[in-house]
Amino acid sequence: MQQMQWVAQYKQILEGQGFSAEQAQAQAMGELQKAMQAHQAQQAQIQQQIQQQQQQQQQQLYGAEARRAARDAKGGMARATDPGPPRPTPVQGGSLRTWSHRGDVRDHHVTVGTDGRPLNTNVELWEGPGNTPVHMQVYGENGYERPVRAVVRGRGTPSTVALRNTGPMEFPVAANVAPTAPPVDAAGTPIDGPTADCLASATVIQGDGAERTFPFDWTVESVQILITSDGYPVSATIDVLQGPSTVRQGIHLYSDDGRGKPIFYVLETPGYGCVVQITNTGPMEYPVTAAVVPHTVNTEPSFGSVEPVLGGVGEPPRRRGRYDVQ
Repeated sequence: MQQMQWVAQYKQILEGQGFSAEQAQAQAMGELQKAMQAHQAQQAQIQQQIQQQQQQQQQQLYGAEARRAARDAKGGMARATDPGPPRPTPVQGGSLRTWSHRGDVRDHHVTVGTDGRPLNTNVELWEGPGNTPVHMQVYGENGYERPVRAVVRGRGTPSTVALRNTGPMEFPVAANVAPTAPPVDAAGTPIDGPTADCLASATVIQGDGAERTFPFDWTVESVQILITSDGYPVSATIDVLQGPSTVRQGIHLYSDDGRGKPIFYVLETPGYGCVVQITNTGPMEYPVTAAVVPHTVNTEPSFGSVEPVLGGVGEPPRRRGRYDVQ
């Protein structure tokens, strides 16, 4: 109705300017069609922008995935990237966030990271009043390069996962807890679960401060860590070492039943290589079983040009950062 009124008004204006009725009608209809096409194009552009924003929110790349995407972009290669975990929830410094699961949930998939600032959090599994069967203290110097992905197993009863940011107000964290089963790849292997190699490489670490180290070279971008026991309580410390006396990331872990409540981690190991050190802080009577194997491997890292410039001829090469895609 409004379109027809607009055509009639525009036709009257054209007739007042000396156009015939047929010419005024044809020109008015033409202008109306152009206006409708412009409106449709504008609506399509707005819808495309909304879809792009939604895709950017859903596809949060971090750790090894972010480095791989940056490396592919630098080499001129475009490939589809898998969407990361659901969009995390911000947790400010000194704040507590809980995720309650009332159904038959056994595996709790916990993801914790930051935008590049230090990471200091406490993650607990609550099952019943006053019962905390699993507790872990996570710390790291860079929560973007080294986020923490963990799978915490419970009893399959209603439970709550609590995360407290123990850092200051200036160090917020982003966390997510998903109660669903781990995704699988094309071969049916769980992406966030231990692989067959991980299960087969388990080794026993005695109590009373015994430790075991697992060195990895620069080709390993992330590692799998599985901590279990024969039913004894688990008290262990996991440290990611890189450089002399430098702990890049650490986890203090406690589980009241290493067989019924094993803990599985996927930790990032960027850089020129690192060492994963696991220490059994429990008593001698409580040995633990640990398995540490590579998760993602990159055999073609981009370290930039290493050719020397002799005699000072030419401009020195510009220093490139880890995520520089220019």
